[in-house]
Amino acid sequence: INPFNVLDESFVLKSETFYDLTGISILVEPICLVLVLLFIYTTSLNDKLLQLSGKLRFKITQFILYTFMIGMILHVARLPFSFLNNLRWRDIPPGEVPFGTWFVNYLGDVFSTWGLAAFVLGFLYVCMHYFKKRWWLAGWFISIPIIYLLFGNSSLPGVSGLEKLEQPETVTAIEAFIEKEELTLEGVYLFEASEWTETLDLSVHVAGGEVQVVVWDTTLAALTNEELVYIVANELYALENGPSAMQIVILIALSYVAFFVTSRVIQRIVPEEQYGQFHSVPVSWAALLLAMFIVMPVMNNFDRDEQLHVDRLALEAVNQPEVAVEALKKMALHQPVQLNESLLFDLFGTSRVSLIERLENINEK
Repeated sequence: INPFNVLDESFVLKSETFYDLTGISILVEPICLVLVLLFIYTTSLNDKLLQLSGKLRFKITQFILYTFMIGMILHVARLPFSFLNNLRWRDIPPGEVPFGTWFVNYLGDVFSTWGLAAFVLGFLYVCMHYFKKRWWLAGWFISIPIIYLLFGNSSLPGVSGLEKLEQPETVTAIEAFIEKEELTLEGVYLFEASEWTETLDLSVHVAGGEVQVVVWDTTLAALTNEELVYIVANELYALENGPSAMQIVILIALSYVAFFVTSRVIQRIVPEEQYGQFHSVPVSWAALLLAMFIVMPVMNNFDRDEQLHVDRLALEAVNQPEVAVEALKKMALHQPVQLNESLLFDLFGTSRVSLIERLENINEK
């Protein structure tokens, strides 16, 4: 199956260029961030940040301010990568991102990334305080139920505030598929997205055996009823066929590796008298980046295998390969999408499967 007969050649070329360049930047960016963190730790800059945060009364507020200042320095270092990424996306319509929109998204990323980092680092330092050099083992044990809650629960919350779709033929087609799966369709809802985007999307929410389907009006205008049913099947099976027990076990093992690597890096660089103190936060942050860099390829590979499996299940449900192919190609036409495999990007940058792989997977089936 060759999708290029329906895709503009410049779109294909720019998409390939984007992912090749992004794959390289994915390697360069964390190296730069680790170097920045080590620079902070080994220079007087760290002492100045500690002095500023030390003016606050409580330890927790000192820690929040200290990690926030480090986070701001890291995001300044990330700014060139983010801006170049934005320029490349602007060459791939309809994924054009105006500078103002990119900057707002960038600020949102600044605070969300800092918040996550502060939470994780705070968790590590609580473990260090109570469990000393065995903190990583205690942290790993505590992470086990968190991993299960995050990856073992496949349901999504329901929707509210949307109008039900008033197209009987479309609703009937979706309802027939849902009933075949021995579930109950609570409703098909319409999300008015065309006012601000051309992107196609659709989501499925399951709770208590009842299914809610939210269709973007852009998707409704672009896809036939049969193609909509295929995408619904894909989304539903993605929820129902979440990580297997073996995959969750492997994720727990990867968490062990991440904690172990983080602890060894900290112990090798940080003097014993600074262990578990705020002064060593930059090293802990760098160690976390290194640990995630090690486990990310395995996690991404799991997700891609799962997506290909879900594609096959959805194809079996509709039993119309041409419908599945057209649905995937139409979705690709209306949003920036990875067309071809890119080794570095696949390993470290995304858990999504390229369009070519997905179409070949359907063709093989």
